[in-house]
Parts: sequence; C-alpha cells; structure tokens
Amino acid sequence: MQRYRGVRIVAVVAVISVTAAASTWTRPAPAGQRSTVRSVTGTASCSTFQGALQITAYAYRPDPFGYALASVYTGPPNTPGSISLFAVESDKSNYMLDHRCSRSKTSVRLTHRGLRSAGVVKTGYFQSLTAYCGVPSRVIVRYRVGLDSSGKPATATIAVWARRKHSSRLHQFGYVQWSRSRSITYYSPKSCVGQY
Repeated sequence: MQRYRGVRIVAVVAVISVTAAASTWTRPAPAGQRSTVRSVTGTASCSTFQGALQITAYAYRPDPFGYALASVYTGPPNTPGSISLFAVESDKSNYMLDHRCSRSKTSVRLTHRGLRSAGVVKTGYFQSLTAYCGVPSRVIVRYRVGLDSSGKPATATIAVWARRKHSSRLHQFGYVQWSRSRSITYYSPKSCVGQY
C-alpha cells in the first residue's frame, strides 16, 4: 500500500478482470458499414470511486484469452468491485462508456508528452503493464476509436486528465495507444505506479 498526494493506491500484480459490474456496452455497431475503418471520437467526464484509477492495455492474446483490450477502470483494483469507465475489446462491437460518464466539452490534448512509457506490448505477449493512479473524484477521458467493417474496435487512443487537489489546471494521468497487434501505456510518475 502506497500513499500519493493523500490518496491510497493498492498495487496488485494480477491483471484486471475484463468483466466489470454495473457497466454496459453502448453504441451498437452500425449495420451494413462498408468502409474498412471508421473513426469515433469523444470526450467524457467520469466520476471515480475510492480515488483510484487503473489503466491497462494489451495486444491480441491467443488462447485462452483470444482478444485484445484497452480499458480505464476505477475502484478497488482486481476485484469484482472495480468499474470499467471506458473500454475497447477486439471481440465486442464498438466501445463501452459507463453510465457514470457524461459528454464533456472540456478541451484536453490527445498526447503522451511528459508521461512515462511502459514499453510496447505486441501480439502474443502475455504480460502487460497496468498503471495504478490516485485521482480526484472526476476525470476527463478523451478517446479516438477506429472501428473495422464489422463495427469492432481495431485501434484506440485514450487520454486521461484531471484536476489535482488545490489546482485549477488539468493534469494528465495516462495515455494509451492501442491496436490488436500493438499497445503502449503511458502514465504520470507523479500520480501513478506501473506494474506488470
């Protein structure tokens, strides 16, 4: 157990479970889509739980998993109590945005400048880094998702920003560049710890 800026973070090595209670997949895949990739972008303000956030991503894993994933979770790590705020999975249609999130007009950059790289994870790798962050009660999630012709995620870029305590400025906590073949997670060393 470690303390960062007055927020407790529990760092657990196990990979976060893909299933998350109280979350539903939204935005059904468009029918009859002809283009090979369609881009969907958005910015959302999401409420967090217990001041905790986890960011994880990995490229395609063969059996027994058989999918690739990028997700932003909140709540107690690696337990049924964790909640997926935003996620893309290669075997599900479109993307998931939790009901705790609402559309936001807040302008934040889709960049990893100033963040620490956790390295590249490629297809077939079974290890992946999860960033565990202490965050305020709300975060801003900006995303760009590329959907293939069947409406399933092929690429995603995700940036997480928030206002730290006693600060009026937004600070970046994490960033993910994800695809089925390759993913990279970046995180703020001031607010997060990274574990494999």
